[in-house]
Amino acid sequence: MRTLSIITAALAAVLLLSACATSDGADEVLRENPEMIVFLEPDITPGQRADVERALRALPGVSEVALITKEQAYQDLTRFMSGQPSAAPINRDNLSEKFTVRTTDLEAFRALRENGTATTLSQQPGVDEVRFQCVTRAECREELGG
Repeated sequence: MRTLSIITAALAAVLLLSACATSDGADEVLRENPEMIVFLEPDITPGQRADVERALRALPGVSEVALITKEQAYQDLTRFMSGQPSAAPINRDNLSEKFTVRTTDLEAFRALRENGTATTLSQQPGVDEVRFQCVTRAECREELGG
């Protein structure tokens, strides 16, 4: 599943680079409603998935939790990659389910990012990885290693 995380991170990096290139201020907010993304293990049980969803909905400031299935992820990735000259074939079996989480506002998002939520969620059975989208140009550059 790390392959999926790497593919997703690479796609996000392309989008982030284009956003960073058009932004002037390092502290300028690039996203008003960023997402926390919770990648699930391929062998997650229905009970574990339900437990993860309950935990996400119980987090302070969470306004939306959406499950993205393997099929939805495949459709999204295929649509994104269409027309890309060097697009590698996409194998559904390499994709995993994920939850996308939105908060009521940017302050709630930052609070979740900074209060150890990722560590706590990562320890929950069925969770592979937790990622937070960058919000400012400076955060995007740092995330991309530059």
